[in-house]
Amino acid sequence: MKKIVLIGDSLLTNFQSEHLENSVDNKFINLSKDQDNSNSISGKLDTISNQNPDVIVVGFGINDICVVDDIKPGKYAYNITKLIENFGTEKLILLSPQYIDWTKNPDYPWTRQVQFELITENISKKHNLRYLDILHKMSYGNKDEFLKNDGIHLADKGLNFVESSIAPEIDFLLAQ
Repeated sequence: MKKIVLIGDSLLTNFQSEHLENSVDNKFINLSKDQDNSNSISGKLDTISNQNPDVIVVGFGINDICVVDDIKPGKYAYNITKLIENFGTEKLILLSPQYIDWTKNPDYPWTRQVQFELITENISKKHNLRYLDILHKMSYGNKDEFLKNDGIHLADKGLNFVESSIAPEIDFLLAQ
């Protein structure tokens, strides 16, 4: 049985790993926390390493995007790059920040959502990482169905969408 570590914010906190464990038959270790932002990466490097993961799914951005926390885009890029430098590229799947309804939450402006997505996309290309652009995939169609009423956290349909997007990426890395 392979170990898959999830690290991130609320995009991955409520991840229904039982659903994926049945589809990819592996053990999931979820180190994500709702209030975490990419600054928490440095404090979790040893914990991640101690798990001896076969795959690491990285999903930060919701709290980094928030203008209240004021995480600078360069700091976000640095934090994600630090994780890559510690674990290499063979094990990592990088997720973009998810879509947030900025009309309900003006502290999460659309411009910062796009900016942080571009950062994750650029990092993934630079390091040849597996990458999922969750933001834009969620932006098509009726995006409100993916979110709870708060406009931030994922509803069941959103969780299922993210899980079904990640499962093939995990399978791909495990087959390497």
